[in-house]
Amino acid sequence: MEGLNAQDTALLLDSILLGFCFGLYYEVFRFIRLAVPHCRWIVFLEDLFFFLPITLIFILFTFAFSDGTLRWFSFFGVWAGFFLYLGTLGKILFYFAERILALIRRFLLFLYRITLKPVFFVIKKVTITLFTKYKKQVIIKKQKALRARLIKQKITLIRQAEKGFC
Repeated sequence: MEGLNAQDTALLLDSILLGFCFGLYYEVFRFIRLAVPHCRWIVFLEDLFFFLPITLIFILFTFAFSDGTLRWFSFFGVWAGFFLYLGTLGKILFYFAERILALIRRFLLFLYRITLKPVFFVIKKVTITLFTKYKKQVIIKKQKALRARLIKQKITLIRQAEKGFC
């Protein structure tokens, strides 16, 4: 069995770098999942948007750097670079992403409390006030209509009584 020559070593290092880049790309999806909880089919679509491009890039990388021959150390290098990223820089970025998202959530909650919450409170008070006034008017109109109908029924009954109910 032959050892690794300089070209193969360069291919291994390039594939490790490519795996590291795939880790950075994966960090985008991890940040989105951390920021917004998803249902299963959206996670499936995200995984699809992650794996399809990296598969295409790995195929193009294989054709460009090893003449289309899949080398085991190239495949291993991509995986090693990806897991190297997750174990080092990925942990650090994930830690900071959690903290940054917590700060963003606190800031948005603060903005909500000072801007939108008072507006919603005023809108709620106005709509309740208008609804109760409108409801009273509707009830009064219904009562007037009911009285008018009862009066018509009484008049009709009196006329029929005068005619002898025929």
